[in-house]
Amino acid sequence: MRYLRLSEILYLHRRIIEKSGGINGIRNLGGLESAIALPKQSFGGTELYLSVIEKAAVLCFSIISNHSLMETNVQDMRTWKHFLFSTEQK
Repeated sequence: MRYLRLSEILYLHRRIIEKSGGINGIRNLGGLESAIALPKQSFGGTELYLSVIEKAAVLCFSIISNHSLMETNVQDMRTWKHFLFSTEQK
């Protein structure tokens, strides 16, 4: 599975802000890095989040709850979900 990198999340966020309005930028870099790492977590050699849906959900939830980006909204989550599902097919 290919995971989103910081640069890709920032690119997606910037594009969403350009289309829907709002403030672009990082509010909490540590929180964003933590959110990006979360879908990769494992315990005892077993991934904690097995499906792309679980990985997307934990990523989006963590970005929102950490207040990692200057502005996150429902449109961000829809766009990221679409991106994640499209990369799963590759």
